[in-house]
Amino acid sequence: MKFKKLFLYLLMSCLFVTCSNSVSGPDEQFVNIHYKYFYKDELNTFNNSLTKDLFAKGTVTIDSYLTNKEQNLILRKAFDLGFFNLPDTLNYAGPDSIKCKLEPDPGLQYLRIKYKNKDKTVCWFLVNSCPAEYKKIIELTSAIKDIIESDFRYKILPDREGTPL
Repeated sequence: MKFKKLFLYLLMSCLFVTCSNSVSGPDEQFVNIHYKYFYKDELNTFNNSLTKDLFAKGTVTIDSYLTNKEQNLILRKAFDLGFFNLPDTLNYAGPDSIKCKLEPDPGLQYLRIKYKNKDKTVCWFLVNSCPAEYKKIIELTSAIKDIIESDFRYKILPDREGTPL
């Protein structure tokens, strides 16, 4: 009889811990990110949203947040690449700048990262050939896109249809 009571107590304790962990909610957003990319795609942890451009089908926006691990990874990469020291606008206007423009043009891209007393926004147009500053921003934003696209919430969004409008 004591064994049954002990077993029930352990079972109930495990269920309580499991249930309480599953409803704990999203991790605190200690790093806020606003990243506008690929036409109308946008991650905005300031308001916990993610928008995917579906082209001919419009856009879809869902609630989204980053885990502590993801925030730390992005923050570490931002500091390693000197994101907070980049110019506000990456304006590549070299002799081949017209040739390297992408078509259709995805428009202005930007990334804002706010962490403690640091708040930095960098804007750029996506180009095929990139000077060093572009390479840094592309490396950082590629890491962010990998995080976004690996999230199950992103994976269940509808597929894009047609071409960018």
